[in-house]
Amino acid sequence: MEAIDAAVAKLADMGVIDSARVGITGLSHGAGIVNYEISHTHLFHAAIASGASFDPILYYIASDSYRAAIANYLNMKAPDGEYSALWQGMSAALNAGRIHTPLLINAADAEYIFAMQLAVTLRDLKKPFEMFIYADERHEKNQPRHRYSIYERNLEWLDFWLRDKEDPDPAKAEQYKRWRELRKLQEANEGTQNSH
Repeated sequence: MEAIDAAVAKLADMGVIDSARVGITGLSHGAGIVNYEISHTHLFHAAIASGASFDPILYYIASDSYRAAIANYLNMKAPDGEYSALWQGMSAALNAGRIHTPLLINAADAEYIFAMQLAVTLRDLKKPFEMFIYADERHEKNQPRHRYSIYERNLEWLDFWLRDKEDPDPAKAEQYKRWRELRKLQEANEGTQNSH
């Protein structure tokens, strides 16, 4: 996180980027980084995650081998007792009240359940997010039509949130109608954030 934050600051100082229009994306472990970043910083103005967040639900529904890997590599065992503070620090869902970045989640049907704690929490808090679930997919989406859909939607999401740009294609009118409603949520969240 420190390296990403430093890179954004350096590029902004150099005038290479506009710090008010920075997005972040990630796949797999990179999605975990995305979710951590947006729940612990305010650097990003649009985010896309293709993978799970490190939320407590992950521990309870993961396979034994994945749970062992979490314990081994991240020292994260059951999310209660002595490990609850570690999960509290790591989990985007447990820190969702601090998320002010619109989030697009691209989930495989084999894995979307891992993102549900975050998705439900964001919905309950009226935070702007959208999740797409791709049928008959695994960790990496490999069906060409799904990959194309993800690439296209990712670009449109970034254009919408970072450049205030919409594709005029009438076939996409419903998508932008939904996203404009998400923008209203974002504006309400920003108003709440600025009043504190």
